[in-house]
Amino acid sequence: MEKEIKVKLKRMIDNSYPIIFSPKILKNLGKILTARHRASSYVIICDETTKKLFGGILQTELLRAGMKSVILSIPAGEKSKSMNAKSFLEESMLRFGCDRKSLIIALGGGVVGDLAGFVAATYMRGIDYIIIPTTLLAMVDSSIGGKTGIDNSMGKNLIGAFWQPKAVYIDLHLLNTLPFFQLKNGLFEVIKIFATSDERSFKFLQKNLQQILKRNPKVLSKIVSRAIMLKASVVSHDERESSKRMILNFGHTIGHTLEKLSEYKIVHGCAVALGMLVEAKLAVNVSVLSQTQFEVLKKLIMDLGVNPGIIKKYNFKTLVNITRGDKKSDHGKARYVLLQKIGKVEIKNNTYAHVVAEDEVEKALKDVTN
Repeated sequence: MEKEIKVKLKRMIDNSYPIIFSPKILKNLGKILTARHRASSYVIICDETTKKLFGGILQTELLRAGMKSVILSIPAGEKSKSMNAKSFLEESMLRFGCDRKSLIIALGGGVVGDLAGFVAATYMRGIDYIIIPTTLLAMVDSSIGGKTGIDNSMGKNLIGAFWQPKAVYIDLHLLNTLPFFQLKNGLFEVIKIFATSDERSFKFLQKNLQQILKRNPKVLSKIVSRAIMLKASVVSHDERESSKRMILNFGHTIGHTLEKLSEYKIVHGCAVALGMLVEAKLAVNVSVLSQTQFEVLKKLIMDLGVNPGIIKKYNFKTLVNITRGDKKSDHGKARYVLLQKIGKVEIKNNTYAHVVAEDEVEKALKDVTN
């Protein structure tokens, strides 16, 4: 006779956290941790670049504050988002004696944040972490929303967890050491959020592009603040990407595929820029976006030095086949965020990503690269 015993687990969980603009964060972190993030030990996770630039300063401050801390670094670059790197960090933490009351400090760009967050999500079934993003891309995108994960041979970010940080600390002074190409790399994610959510901010970026590239602090602060506010709003409405949060994937279906095919020689922001061009052209071809609006987006992206011709290096049918494995796919069919106009995406039946015929995707690839 069939018998059922119910495990009642329904509950409300508040995963809210602050994003704090905090100048001189590295020098002040000891006081901040004492006041807001007390822990049994602190683990600074960074890459070799951020360790050299900022890691020593931060660890010195923690030791000066009498805090038990260790700094763990990984090679810089997307290839460190791997199971091997995750295992290295976890085993190092175990040897150091980290427990459930330890706190991870993710100090770096998107790779560091995604990897450190995934370690936090799984270490002893979940510990706290905070993020100090050191790149523009991480400040405006990857540090917000709790998406953590690693890549594998099948694709990008396919293994991971939603695990929200306890806080994100933004210090725009950290961008002073950012290489110019990485500044542009981050700007493509700013363009993405403005293109999908805020026409006024898109126009502000257009008008002030040269000032942004010159790192004008007032202008840079304005676009970073606005991009963070917009993404925070989207995430607040849809933490687990079941509906509206999908708009943040504009350009990413094609972009992630290009990253994989190039073995991550095409960096994330540039791949997303190429993806936005293809996916916007796709929207034109299926009569969702006007050619005029496409040209507006294209000009801004091209002004930042993107060359869509590099997509020709890859077989278009192979590229389209790989998109079927994208996280947004539905029954093996890739779905795309379709731009309706600058600042707005196509929404049908409360759906923000749509299946499009694969021959249309191939046509968009050809159109953009001709």
